[in-house]
Amino acid sequence: MRVTCTDSSDSSDPAESARSDESSDASDKCDKSIECKSLMNFAEPDAPGAAQQRLVTKWEERIAVTSAVKDLAQTLKHAKYTVVLTGAGVSTESGIPDFRSSRGLWRNMDAVRLLSLETLYYQPEVFYTKGLELLGTMRGKKPNAAHKTLAWLEQRTLVDTVITQNIDGLHNESGSNRVLEIHGNLRTSSCRDCRRETPFEFLADAVKEGIVPPKCRCGGIVRPNVVFFGDPMPPCFDEAVQVAQKADFMLVVGSSLQVAPVAHLPSLAKQLAIINLEPTPYDSEASIVIHDRAGTVLTRLLEYIKAQDNTGISMG
Repeated sequence: MRVTCTDSSDSSDPAESARSDESSDASDKCDKSIECKSLMNFAEPDAPGAAQQRLVTKWEERIAVTSAVKDLAQTLKHAKYTVVLTGAGVSTESGIPDFRSSRGLWRNMDAVRLLSLETLYYQPEVFYTKGLELLGTMRGKKPNAAHKTLAWLEQRTLVDTVITQNIDGLHNESGSNRVLEIHGNLRTSSCRDCRRETPFEFLADAVKEGIVPPKCRCGGIVRPNVVFFGDPMPPCFDEAVQVAQKADFMLVVGSSLQVAPVAHLPSLAKQLAIINLEPTPYDSEASIVIHDRAGTVLTRLLEYIKAQDNTGISMG
């Protein structure tokens, strides 16, 4: 659109000519201004969703989201049955040492010896003093961001089952409902003979009173419901194998994947992703690999999914 300002009168008066020149200059300026505004008015509008996409981009920059986290969010959304396998690395940010890193618990051979079936049965005094003290360092901790995010993902139906190698019970405490504790737990203890189950405190209180080994009312020895070196795997491990076979996606979080038979589980899932601070034997087989802390990555994942929800833009 172009608008022209002109004077139609015919005058030979110099003053009028000067005014006419000024009017012409003003007209040109007017023309350019109106033309500029007109071009702005007719500029092509944003494509549908462009404003929302810019908002998402700002969110991504704010939470330092990576392409791997985006891929993980999309995979979780499209998977029909997702299983999460967690190891000690998911609990280190709760103050519990891991097992196989350079500072891991199992690097200390005394820890391996203390928490073994042989020590439990043949050196009960050692097991129920030093061994129980070591187990006590894993009790009374609080769930961290990784545990809470996995529970949130379950509530969103993005995670179906959590298989954990950890005995700290933090997945349950964080709100996860479908948890398979394949190495046992520190909530309960049981009699070796009659299998009667009691709270872990029953065992701990007996030891404090000097009753070593602690005894059941049937006379049998009471032990923690933990899978120690030399123990068979519990019945829930069979269920873990079944859900791993059912899974079209498995997310491994904080596990070195070096402990048999648990290390076999990832090979049963159709697609694999790994979040672990250090490399694992399965890295080359995973479609997504992130070497970082579990809490850091899962927090970014949670914030990214929430950002998608808030803007109404699909994850893909």
